[in-house]
Amino acid sequence: MAHSYRHYSPEQCYLLPPDPTDWLPADCLAYQVHEIVGELNLELLHNAYSNDGRGAPAFAPQMMVRILFYAHFKGIHSSRAIQRLCAEDIGARFLAGGELPDHRSIHVFRTRHKQAMRDLFLQSIRLCRAAGMTPLKKVAVDGTKLDGAASKDSSITYAKIVQEEQKLLAQEEEQKLLALEEEQKLLAQVDADLQHGLETDAAQDAQFGEENDGYSLPDHLKTRQDRLAALRKAKTELQQRARTREQERKEKWDHTDPKERPHRKKPDPDTVVPEPDDRYNFVDPDSRMMKGRGRFVQGYNAQISVDSAHQVIVACAVTDACTDYSQLIPLCEQTAKNMAQTPEQTLADGGYFDHRNIETLEAGGFTVLIPPDNNWHRNPAVLPALTADEQKEQATRTRLAHLVATQQGRADYAYRLKTVEPVFAQIKGSPGHSLFTRFLRYGLARAQEDWCFVCAAHNLGKLLRFRAKMCPLGAMG
Repeated sequence: MAHSYRHYSPEQCYLLPPDPTDWLPADCLAYQVHEIVGELNLELLHNAYSNDGRGAPAFAPQMMVRILFYAHFKGIHSSRAIQRLCAEDIGARFLAGGELPDHRSIHVFRTRHKQAMRDLFLQSIRLCRAAGMTPLKKVAVDGTKLDGAASKDSSITYAKIVQEEQKLLAQEEEQKLLALEEEQKLLAQVDADLQHGLETDAAQDAQFGEENDGYSLPDHLKTRQDRLAALRKAKTELQQRARTREQERKEKWDHTDPKERPHRKKPDPDTVVPEPDDRYNFVDPDSRMMKGRGRFVQGYNAQISVDSAHQVIVACAVTDACTDYSQLIPLCEQTAKNMAQTPEQTLADGGYFDHRNIETLEAGGFTVLIPPDNNWHRNPAVLPALTADEQKEQATRTRLAHLVATQQGRADYAYRLKTVEPVFAQIKGSPGHSLFTRFLRYGLARAQEDWCFVCAAHNLGKLLRFRAKMCPLGAMG
């Protein structure tokens, strides 16, 4: 007896209806992205293109922005993966309007419009503010370590750099004494290495395409002279980093009470040398080896300032600094500039504490609540509130340690954990949110562009959910 199945014929022509709005349900993410991008001002993008009629027509900027946001909400960030999405996903095909941008066009678009990416973040803040989502009662500041595009295996320590430099110099002297037979052996080995490289390039050309040069032989590995020059450049860079780091320590040492200094010896930037374990990455020199949660990260320190009302990001930045305390003032100033007002209270963890930070911000009209370290919660005692005169008499560290231990201080500081930490979880991947765990392009400048776009997408996602809650026509898919 035949089964009574619904008709099934995947080879049928015109399977999809002629009207693209009938392809997907009314509450589909693609329609929401189409609508929200329509509210953005893309004048900066349009001004980047000539209007004299010369050259091949470019893809419409509004289409590219919609595809990038849609892909981000789907947890897709690679240009090649976005290209596949435009071919295989009905929502992406709707947003592309029948076009199929390749990965080169997507990459060039993201690379070309640097200021426009920053402007999209500012516009996302304005839209959220217009919707009443950013009252700036409490703002929490925090940072997270994100992997860069380069591998940790591409890094080399300062001690190894010195060793390799001496080894190469010794090899240069030894090479002058080599006989013809040894030189021929060396040339044969070089020929074998080059042949292996050519075979590898041919295989990767077949996989990625001939125009992709991401796997060509690095400059610092081509010849012994190139490698020696690269090692010396890395050595100089590490020495400069050590001097800069020591100068920052000296400034902090000078502005710290002698009783509270972590060490008695005054930092000296003129005589400091890099630590043997200081690392330099040849693939992405801007990235740093940083200690993350339970592991070391070869990447960057991504910073955000978040409004506690609806977890809207009101300021963002990416830095190569391994510590957070130097990022507090720039983030607070950016928050005030983006929002055209100062938050009523700024919250941050003990990693941002520094006497100069607190004094500078309070002089600028900010109210900050930052514990002097991250061990304050181990003392469960609740301290009484201080009067204004009593606060003036205490040192900055003592005053803030007391404030965060009061009943009101504990209640206020609790907002930090439930404001900024969930945002990092949502960005890095949680149910119903995108997945962004590493930067896919080299360099600090490009990481900053990508982080601005990620934060803008986060804000727009919050706005879509907020509107769906206020006018429930369907949540974001």
